Amino acid sequence: MKSKLLFPLALCAIAALLSSGCATQPTHNGKITKVLGGLVTVETGDFSDPAQYAIGIDGKAFSSATPSGTSVSTFWGLTKYTNY
Repeated sequence: MKSKLLFPLALCAIAALLSSGCATQPTHNGKITKVLGGLVTVETGDFSDPAQYAIGIDGKAFSSATPSGTSVSTFWGLTKYTNY
């Protein structure tokens, strides 16, 4: 009984995750775009520090001389790449 119910529930969960789409919200400094319910979040004009529990990746080694204030967080904030 449980194995028959597990597959439809998993299918519904995957469909709900994929149909969540993306949302863009304006902020006072830029905008926030969330994809797949926050699985990937892109924030422009965000100069805040990553949370203490997040794995922060500093973009100084990869970016140009002028910081853009863009940050990309994945897995609902577990990792955060910052460009500032």
